[in-house]
Amino acid sequence: MADGFGRLAYAYEGLERTVFGDLLTRARNACLCALEEADTILILGEGDGRFLLSLLARLPRAHVTVLDSSTGMLGRAQKRVQARLPDAEARVSWWHRDALTAPLPSAHYDAVATAFFLDVFPEEMLGPLTAKISRSLKPGGRWLVADFAAPHTLPTRRARLYSRTLVALMYTFFRAQTALPAKTLVPPEPFLRACGLEPVRRESFRGGFVYAQVWRKAFEGES
Repeated sequence: MADGFGRLAYAYEGLERTVFGDLLTRARNACLCALEEADTILILGEGDGRFLLSLLARLPRAHVTVLDSSTGMLGRAQKRVQARLPDAEARVSWWHRDALTAPLPSAHYDAVATAFFLDVFPEEMLGPLTAKISRSLKPGGRWLVADFAAPHTLPTRRARLYSRTLVALMYTFFRAQTALPAKTLVPPEPFLRACGLEPVRRESFRGGFVYAQVWRKAFEGES
């Protein structure tokens, strides 16, 4: 995937805060406690490094691999860690790769995190991608997902209308600015279940419009 987000790297945090305040930050960090036992963590599509900083501070023994296709976003994330947590930089490996094509080691990570990342992909990409990411997760490992909920999954008409309007605006903007492959929001839950994962924790925000969820990968033979 081309580095469409690179052109937004320096403005991304300001844009996010203008539209959402601290909502997305709260969602990213809401379930970090569920990863506290993880020694090896893979973050895909980290962006500008704000979530990475929270994770490194909360999990002082974890070694983190950050995979992102955007050189601009990786640069921002690296500078943020160097400025705020320089002692933690040795615990981070930086991979400038496309998640769709990058090879991932099998059953290697104790935890995976995808914060506002899976919404980038259309259905035909999301299935193979979640399967590949799941294979890189150890049995019993955790997958933290923070994202927007698909409008039709929300409980009230008002929430569905709010979500439908804002999601449409977001996809229009990001498709124009970054050549985003997805045209609409695809719920990842069916793909995660198909990979043998089960939800163990969920936090919802703003009527369910934004959520954080932790999935656990089952052991072989575990029902």
